[in-house]
Amino acid sequence: MMLIRARQPEDLDGCVAVLRRVYATTGYPSGWPRDPARWLSPADQVAAWVAEDDGLLAGHIALVQGVRTECLLRAAGRDASELGGIARLFVDPAAMRRGLARALLAAAVGHARARGLQPVLDVVDDDEAAIALYEASGWKLAGITTATWVTPAGIAPTLRCYVASPAPDISLADPS
Repeated sequence: MMLIRARQPEDLDGCVAVLRRVYATTGYPSGWPRDPARWLSPADQVAAWVAEDDGLLAGHIALVQGVRTECLLRAAGRDASELGGIARLFVDPAAMRRGLARALLAAAVGHARARGLQPVLDVVDDDEAAIALYEASGWKLAGITTATWVTPAGIAPTLRCYVASPAPDISLADPS
């Protein structure tokens, strides 16, 4: 059974343990953070969620406000304060392919839209699994840019910038 819920302070140790397994398997994030719990809670974070799979912590996502990536600002046509950035999305390798990443993504996007924020994200150009998830979820490629950070090898990776598709209009037609 899958459960998506708001992250609580007591979840951080479990999130770090899952992140360590993800890093060992996939190399995400590009470099192991000095303080992983702090990395999971960026200063501009407005909310974070965890996924549970059969009662075990199995994934994480955060939403930040104030994205300043130029290609996302241009594509969204909005001020940085109006952008809700999807961040720190990962799923335990043992729980992949069960819809957890998609459910976490939906929670963050819904929260961003409820706050009046345009959901945006960037992803390293060689992360084929993440790119496939975003594109299958309707995200639109907004551009390609070079990261402002470097990997432990000193390389600034290429990033793909995505903007969420507009929310579907669910208004009902007048039956008359």
